[in-house]
This record gives sequence, structure tokens and C-alpha cells, in this order.
Amino acid sequence: MDSIHTKNSGSLLRTAMVLVCIFFLAVCTVGCDDEDSSASKLEEAKIALDEGDYERAEDLLEGMTGAEALGVLASAYAGQVGIDTFEILGQLDDGDTSGNDGSIDLIGKILGTSGDGRLSCLGVQTKSSLMDLAKTKLIASAGGSVSALDKDGHVQLGIYGFTDFILVTGEIICYKFGGGDAQFEVTLTEAGIKALADDFEAIDVTEDQLKRINEDIDYVMLGLSALGTANDLAEEFTMFLQDINSDNDEAMYINKDEYISFLNGLRS
Repeated sequence: MDSIHTKNSGSLLRTAMVLVCIFFLAVCTVGCDDEDSSASKLEEAKIALDEGDYERAEDLLEGMTGAEALGVLASAYAGQVGIDTFEILGQLDDGDTSGNDGSIDLIGKILGTSGDGRLSCLGVQTKSSLMDLAKTKLIASAGGSVSALDKDGHVQLGIYGFTDFILVTGEIICYKFGGGDAQFEVTLTEAGIKALADDFEAIDVTEDQLKRINEDIDYVMLGLSALGTANDLAEEFTMFLQDINSDNDEAMYINKDEYISFLNGLRS
């Protein structure tokens, strides 16, 4: 009887060990498959990004959390806005700024559907949401810490902040001059904005918009610090910061009056 009991116990033990091994191998295999799939999607997304297929890159990476994936996803969102960091830097290096007449024109002209800065208020809102996602994902790629971004990341965030500032301005002037019409068009260049009014004193700026404006300015300052001074983008950033900081406030907090002063001082 003891022999039979021992034999059965041993058989059950072996069966249990085999089942554990099978389960362990299955888990490992699924884990490897998931890793291979994520790596494959990341490579596909990079290719899509290089080809300008930003929506496909977004679709491939949505839900992924790795630092590299989040960085590529940030570029995919920015690409849908019209912002390609490397292209912008390349144009500046080549001396091609498309005849910019003011600091914000470098980005403003890119945002428009025809390369002239003209955009519907619905387009402003859509691109504003995408730009917010680009900033959020870029910062998330550094563990949620702006300071943890490397030098290139700070330059990228500076460009994103500069772009977002222009889009916030688009939202503000859409509300004032568009009267809620989603198809009302604004031209996000210095001359285009200035042409709307001789004086922007009566324009409305919410606390949330001011908060975003100041956050964007902080990002531009970070980008400028990372760039140094001997390059064209740094000159554009410097010009913008000088224009927006009319009272030379070292803390660089911009209130409503300073923002209005900035609008009134744009080159027509």
C-alpha cells in the first residue's frame, strides 16, 4: 500500500513540475513575443516618421511607454502640426528662413495650410491639441522631468514651446475676431496678426492661457540655453524673448498687459 501511495505521489509531483515548466515557458514566450512586437512597431514607426507618415507612426506607438517610443510619438504629434525639428534646424543652417519678417514667422508660416500662416480657427484648435500632446510625450520620455531631457531634448522642447505660444495666440485672436466661427481664418505671422487691429487692448486672455504662455516661454528659454548663441535659431528665440519681455523682467513672468504690449509691437 505504501509503495502504491509513494508511486502515485511521485507521479503527481512529476506532473505538477511538468505543468509548471510548461506555464513558465509559455509566459517567457509571450514576453519575448511582446518585446519583439514592440521593437518591430518602434522600427516601423521610425520609418513612417522619416517618410512623413505621422498618423501611421502615432497609430503604431499609441499605448507604448518606453522612453524611445514616447520620444518618437512626440515627433509624430508635432509632425501632424507641421513641425519637423530637424527640417527647421536644417533650413536655418542653410540660411533658408523663407523670408521671415519677424521672430514668430519662422514657425507661423509653417503652421498654415498654404505655407503662409493662414489657418482656420478649427485648424488652430486641432493643432493646439496635437502640440500639447507632443510636449507631454516628450517630457514623459524623460520620466516626466523637463530637466532630465538632454540638450537635444531641450532644443526640441523649445521649438515645441515656441510653436505652442503661436497657437495659443491663434486661439486668443480666434475668440476675439472669429466670434466662434470655426471656419474663420487667421494668419499666424506678425504682419497677419497686426493687420487685425491697431490696438489689442480689449482682447481677452484667460488665466489658463497666461499659464500656458508662461510655460511655453520657459521652454523657449531652456531651448535657448541648450543652443548657445552662435546660431540662427538662438537668434530667433532671443528676438522673441526680447519682444515678449517688454519690462526686462528677469523672472520672465508675462502678465496680460505685457502680452498685449507684445501684440501691439508686432511688425506690420
